[in-house]
Amino acid sequence: LIDRYLSRRSASRRRLQLVGVVAMLAAVKFEELHAPHLASLVYITDNAYTRREILDMECSFVAVLGFHVLVPTAFHFLDRLQRANRGDDFHRNLAQYVLELGLVEYRMIGYEPSRAAAAALYVSNRLLGMRPAWPESVAQLSRWSEGALEACAGEYQALFDGAPHHALQAVRKKFSEKKRAGVAKSSLRYL
Repeated sequence: LIDRYLSRRSASRRRLQLVGVVAMLAAVKFEELHAPHLASLVYITDNAYTRREILDMECSFVAVLGFHVLVPTAFHFLDRLQRANRGDDFHRNLAQYVLELGLVEYRMIGYEPSRAAAAALYVSNRLLGMRPAWPESVAQLSRWSEGALEACAGEYQALFDGAPHHALQAVRKKFSEKKRAGVAKSSLRYL
């Protein structure tokens, strides 16, 4: 939300914290059952902003976004595609791991969320040796052909192969945990 807002409006350094607090407030209203009290938001900013400033910025914030607070992300698409792909828990974690490796790579931002999700699933299918690697039912649901995924899938495959040596290890650490089936520790090779 912050990136989308700042791509349309500039904010002074002094108001950047206000933008962040308002983005959090907007996100929480869509994702959680209970939004934080305004007094709590004023408190966490160390009284840098008043309740009125937060409410006014919230109105401005959502107006700048055209009231489109929620947009589909690659994870929304991946969830749907995984159900059609009918993989087990290991497979679902592997596809999510591949997708999350791209979150810290600027070059991956150029891919549409639906293509990124489809490519991550395609890479996971290839890593697990599925035949066909891109089932017709999943291709129809995603509306992406295997050929249309090749460039993005190649990027994800390179990220997967380079993950053990990448400077940023948070995603790899997360997916090395038992509750994530330890997929980051697997010795899978692209087939």
